[in-house]
Amino acid sequence: MNDPLINIQITKDEEINNTNNSFNKVNTFYLKYHPCKRSEVLVNNIINNIETYVFGVNSTLNRKNKLDKTKLRKCVLSFIQNINHSIKNDHDTILISLDCSYFAKPLIFNGKHIKEYQLSHRYMQILLDYMVQQEYIELHKGGFVGYNFNQFTGEQEIGETYPSEIIILDSLKELLSPHSTKISSEELYRSRSTIILKDANKQQIEFRLTKELKNLVETMERYNSQLCGRVRYDDYDKPLDLFFNKIFNGDFDKGGRLYEIKGAIQTMNLVDRAKLTIDGENVVELDFKCLHPSMLYEKEEINWRLWSGDDWSPYYTPLTYYPPKTMRALCKKAMLRLINTKGGVKGAAIGLNQDIAHDLKRIKEGLPSAFHLVESGLVGKGIAATEIVKSLSYENGPICHYFGTGVGLELQNLDSKIADYIVDRFTQEDEVVISIHDSFICRESLESFLEQTMIEAYEFVTGSKLNCYIEKK
Repeated sequence: MNDPLINIQITKDEEINNTNNSFNKVNTFYLKYHPCKRSEVLVNNIINNIETYVFGVNSTLNRKNKLDKTKLRKCVLSFIQNINHSIKNDHDTILISLDCSYFAKPLIFNGKHIKEYQLSHRYMQILLDYMVQQEYIELHKGGFVGYNFNQFTGEQEIGETYPSEIIILDSLKELLSPHSTKISSEELYRSRSTIILKDANKQQIEFRLTKELKNLVETMERYNSQLCGRVRYDDYDKPLDLFFNKIFNGDFDKGGRLYEIKGAIQTMNLVDRAKLTIDGENVVELDFKCLHPSMLYEKEEINWRLWSGDDWSPYYTPLTYYPPKTMRALCKKAMLRLINTKGGVKGAAIGLNQDIAHDLKRIKEGLPSAFHLVESGLVGKGIAATEIVKSLSYENGPICHYFGTGVGLELQNLDSKIADYIVDRFTQEDEVVISIHDSFICRESLESFLEQTMIEAYEFVTGSKLNCYIEKK
């Protein structure tokens, strides 16, 4: 969640602190409210107190600058519903973008622009200022770290950005506690979009709900409903608060992958994912091996394993410039660039160089290297990105004509349909499956059922199972 706030730069220590936030202790602020009359007493009290705060004796404002109580009411409702939901799920931090352009974005719910639920940036700022002044919250404003050089435009752009953090204090918990059951926090969080369509600038756009899309919405609602209260992490004493949506890019033939809205699952490493339980049972994770390259070989009706031997994979290169761990990480990223970046081999090489530069920047900031450059002793040394990309393109000759064409979004759409099939199959059985793009997590006792369902889904979507290879994580 990006928050390109004014020129506020945060320190390395603050960045690391943000990066290491425990997923089960942090929530994200949903910029919407749910109409609710049951909490009117609390809402009216807060509005009256804010009015006193704004027009108090020490205020520079006067009564001529009247508050728009309708706009303020929406913000107060949204605030207490978001905070109440966080408290119920034991979150002590909630992330929010305070960039005014973020508030100005159209609020779209499953394709429909719902203007009446839009929140005011000005009145949210007033509300947060009041909450800070009353010591109900601490507010740590976000910003960005450094600048990046854009090789395509030749311009400097702001670096990584971070949202602001609302720290919930005990005094706020005490304020809301007597009203907790009357605050429609669950209704708010269950009324989030399950289908999102974005344009080329990654902005949400409106769309018409066809019969097919309505069925998809219903499937997603059933899926999210089944997740409630059934997934836990390690010894954390409450179920994880999970909610998935599907994000399409440009049209409904591109993208469509499942995303947990807080990134709670996608950002977990393999070790942490193994600590999940479903219905109190340990989990197993199965993965489609080399899914996107495999689907390209499927188009060519070539079994890549029979074609090149058991020791070969689409990530193979004969180059031995670097230790195997680093080489494999670089090759996987290079393949992603070849599939997802336009501009041929040159565009993919530029993209891989950008990934390496980003990794080096992370190392300088004390963060782990995705390419294992520190343990390989490669920090400060040049990486042969172009040679790696060219080698991969050569080794994958039968599918190289797809590289650099931006075919990745179409492949994401195919893998999203595979995920839909698997989710729908498990939902029919009242079982939980967690999708992480091309891998799936379920109860250990359902491993064989999951494997069979993954094979069925792959064949159903691609029309073949020549390159359907599944491995256990």
